[in-house]
Amino acid sequence: MEKLKILNLSHSHYLIESPDFSNMPNLRKLVLKDCPLLSEVSPSIGHLNKIHLINLEDCVSLRSLPRSIYKLKSLKTLILSGCLKIAKLEEDLKQMESLTTLLANNTAITRMPLSIVRHCNFCHLFFEISLLSFRLIFSFLQGMENLKYLNLSSCCRLKKTPDFSCLPNLEKLVLKDCPMLSEVSPRIGDLKKILLINLEGCIGLCNLPRSIYKLKSLQTLILSGCLKIDKLEEDLEQMESLTTLLANNTAITRVPFSLLRSKSIGYISLCGYEGSSHDVFPSIIRSWMSPRNTLHLLPTSIPMPSHKF
Repeated sequence: MEKLKILNLSHSHYLIESPDFSNMPNLRKLVLKDCPLLSEVSPSIGHLNKIHLINLEDCVSLRSLPRSIYKLKSLKTLILSGCLKIAKLEEDLKQMESLTTLLANNTAITRMPLSIVRHCNFCHLFFEISLLSFRLIFSFLQGMENLKYLNLSSCCRLKKTPDFSCLPNLEKLVLKDCPMLSEVSPRIGDLKKILLINLEGCIGLCNLPRSIYKLKSLQTLILSGCLKIDKLEEDLEQMESLTTLLANNTAITRVPFSLLRSKSIGYISLCGYEGSSHDVFPSIIRSWMSPRNTLHLLPTSIPMPSHKF
């Protein structure tokens, strides 16, 4: 099996121990997803000098990783999500110099290795944040300049976002279903490469920082379920890359006039309207002209959109 590059033993419900990997020197991908009885990974995994991905997702009986796994300098992605009994990662993690993606949510891990903050390569990092100290999380973020994806979803005690000035390369920010979140740091305006911000279901959030409207790279903004957000600023027109705006199930009753001038918006869900801008914008204008207008006052001069309907 010396030429084997991909080994997928997923859903092997009776697999108790992984195979010996010493005769697989060219293996690039190892997938052992959903092996519920797997309790031991062979220490020979440390011989996989060309491995790029190891996926152990939902191996619910696995309690620990062999120490030799941390010697894998070629490993780029390690997935431990759903390994309910894994309680720690070793400081030896710093030896995995190519590791860019570590997914370890839904595990028993309650402490991050200090070596993570010294690991400058991470692009994707996902832990079960509710089990970790927020102060610890935020301090670790100070060293994550290469981080591209930050998911703090379902953090029931999160009241304020971290300072984003230390995350210059962040592309996706997901803060979905954080019911206590009441403040988004004004430093969110520093995220010059951000493509997506998801604040869905943040029911305690009353407003957005004005700086968020300066994000010229942002393509998708999701505010659905933010029950207390009652307006969007006219500064929305500064978000020149915004193609998708989802803000249904909020307290917003007025469509910003600048939204209709947007040349980038392709899909919108707002004030009871949902669909492509080509379909929705004419409906909004007609509602303004209606004597039973429910989208606040008709502007004295309706800003005609640049779209051809």
